[in-house]
Amino acid sequence: GYYLLPILHEDRLVGRISPRRDRNRGTLLVEGLYLEPDVRPTVALRKAVTGQLADLAALVGATDVEYGETVPEPWRAALRRS
Repeated sequence: GYYLLPILHEDRLVGRISPRRDRNRGTLLVEGLYLEPDVRPTVALRKAVTGQLADLAALVGATDVEYGETVPEPWRAALRRS
């Protein structure tokens, strides 16, 4: 996508995502997920991000969320389990 959206958690900017809706497949593709340098990827943060991505998918009419290659593997694995 052409846009980076902020990831806000507990009143602070913790990262950015690059989402794109694939209309043909009905999915929200997270092409990139970038944490700020001082942010640790905690379980609470992963759960919060997962919930917000599900909300974003519903908002844009997507039925599934997929994660691109630039999303770090620990995040992809954690997000797929959610």
